[in-house]
Amino acid sequence: MSPPPPDAWASAFLANIATAWDARCAAIGNKGRIVGASRFGPSHDDTDERLVLALAAGPHQRVTIVIRDTRRIDIVAAEGVPEAWAWQFADAGRLAGDGPALIAAIEQTLAACAGMTAEATGAFDAIWRPVLAKGPRRIA
Repeated sequence: MSPPPPDAWASAFLANIATAWDARCAAIGNKGRIVGASRFGPSHDDTDERLVLALAAGPHQRVTIVIRDTRRIDIVAAEGVPEAWAWQFADAGRLAGDGPALIAAIEQTLAACAGMTAEATGAFDAIWRPVLAKGPRRIA
């Protein structure tokens, strides 16, 4: 499922992400199941335009990514088992790269979900650390 076309976005940043997503959508669909790609505009209680991507990496594995026009990215990946989580990962930050870098990280996340265990979720940190800025850093 594709998000609205790039010209439907008020944010040039989200239009770039939508273009990158469209370019890799078929390949991502082969690695996992695309559950939904939705656009949410500013509402009375929230001023951000955002794109929400919902992916299924396996039968009980879900990856949800919220991309805001402020460049903030929220990622939640988890595998549910009856009444518990087999593993879960959550991270957030500002996108340090561009649309293709984000889509590459999403593809790597889907690939990492295969065979994931609670002890190995550090693999997700390795994927997202170069893509997400966490705040001001001292320049040496």
